[in-house]
Amino acid sequence: MASLDYVGLTTLAAVFLTSLSVIVLLRPRRPLTDPPVPTVPFYKSAYFTMMMPYIPMDERFRRTLSHLSKDGTKIFQEWFGPVPVVTLTTAESAKVMFDYAKFPKLSLMRSLAVGESIASYLFGTNIVTAGGEEYLLHRSITRPAFARPYRLPVFVNCTRKLLTILRTHAQHHRDIPIDTYPFMQRLTLDVLGAAILSVDFGSLPESSSIPKDITNAHELKPGHFVDVWNALVANVFRPAYFFVPYYSKLPLPSVKRDWKVAKEFRGMMETIVEERIQQRRAANADGDYQNKKDMDLVDMMVEAGEAIIRDGSDRHPDKPQWTQEKMVHNLNMFFLAHDTTANALSAAFYLIAKHPGAQVKLRDEVAGIFGKPNSVSDALFEADENAVRCKSSVSAVTSMRSSKRRCGGTKKRPERCKLAHLALISLYPSVPFPAVRVAEEDTVLRVPFSDGSVKSITLKKGACVRTNVYLLHRDEDLYSDPDDFKPERWLSKKEESSDDDTSNAKASGWYPFAGGTRICMGLQMSLIEQRIVIAMIVRSFQIKLSEQAEKEGYVLAGSNLMRPVGLKLFFHPLV
Repeated sequence: MASLDYVGLTTLAAVFLTSLSVIVLLRPRRPLTDPPVPTVPFYKSAYFTMMMPYIPMDERFRRTLSHLSKDGTKIFQEWFGPVPVVTLTTAESAKVMFDYAKFPKLSLMRSLAVGESIASYLFGTNIVTAGGEEYLLHRSITRPAFARPYRLPVFVNCTRKLLTILRTHAQHHRDIPIDTYPFMQRLTLDVLGAAILSVDFGSLPESSSIPKDITNAHELKPGHFVDVWNALVANVFRPAYFFVPYYSKLPLPSVKRDWKVAKEFRGMMETIVEERIQQRRAANADGDYQNKKDMDLVDMMVEAGEAIIRDGSDRHPDKPQWTQEKMVHNLNMFFLAHDTTANALSAAFYLIAKHPGAQVKLRDEVAGIFGKPNSVSDALFEADENAVRCKSSVSAVTSMRSSKRRCGGTKKRPERCKLAHLALISLYPSVPFPAVRVAEEDTVLRVPFSDGSVKSITLKKGACVRTNVYLLHRDEDLYSDPDDFKPERWLSKKEESSDDDTSNAKASGWYPFAGGTRICMGLQMSLIEQRIVIAMIVRSFQIKLSEQAEKEGYVLAGSNLMRPVGLKLFFHPLV
């Protein structure tokens, strides 16, 4: 049956690509730009699209660029499934594209899917895919959950569990490296559940439940949420479900299996929402109304639904309505956040291990801020709301050079807070392609070329456009030695006096969280979480590359959601 399924899938893919090629190549095409820009052949784009989960990102982009002209352009046309798109790789053009008023998002799910697909079943209309008034509705309901001060003890408690696991592994298997990403994934999933959803996923067990001979994350139990999510990413996130009409309806064993996984995952999210609805009803019946400050994301979504019921949804029939199904679609989308943060942490520890000199400086900085080795978590617990807001303690844990003023216990921002963290996550963005957008009007871009010239290129109205963050962060015209780990490239006098520790980075073409008015809402939560985890682990462990990691480097693969493949590192306890 498996062989038959493989043959069926292969045949389907061949027929689809052949048919689509004929349609695309024969239909009349109007240029997306004036003058026309270099174009990646359709067959090559289609191949990369179908093989996304299997080709490392570095190799994929190297092959793509090899098909472009030799004039060194920073803009080119390729194919996103059957959709021709213009890809931008400069900071200036990306900044123009992130103007949502002029470049609204393309709803690929609605434009390509025929009937109900697995993709639409899981994600439907949510804050990422919605536009116009629908987007404003989703934002007004979900944004407050990410705007409130974050509870540092949540991050610290989850990280403490991981520290215990790493120590247990080192105690019994010091000479065996660990596959880092699965552990980071479990950590970020538990943080997401505790900080935003008030749900204990239990992905990282308490110390009493950790196997003494643990060698990989799969030996940790329970991990049901992780297992289901990983099955979803491995199978349901295949490009065919997003680009091929009726693919979700085919009677193939693999499709039936993927529907089963999708329904199980959505069922878990529906259970979270339904249980919270029942809890709120019971509390309201007893007169125990919840303080808004204590509400999490699920509470806010449920309350919005209750308000619509109280006011009467038929009072504004022409306006977008908030439904329980939309709550589930948004939960499913926010679930992606833990995966992107896990990738960012994995990349950070790889680079920290690869640059032992930087690791020593970072460890010294953490020690200079928090004192003795076991006081990192205590200092973070004691950080007051003001300190968290100005990020004096949190930002400093990722400094590469000791600050002139220690910021532990003070509300002042350190004078020399070098944000190595920005460099750590810039080289390997979790989402290299932010959402495709559509030009609402003709837009002129100033594009540099390798010969030093700058030319004007007009994006035509209706053209689909996206940015390639991976290539943008490696722009030789913007950064010297763009592939090197250089934290100092993100620093300026403006940044040192700014409360926004990403202000200079954004001005310098730093877009791992996209940009503009629809920048990722979880940006600050993710940055704070990563910095706390990095501080606590670097303070407690010496991190080294395994022989495999030293030889192969940081290999990213996947569809639009990138994951490291086989990243094995040593975590040797210092105390």
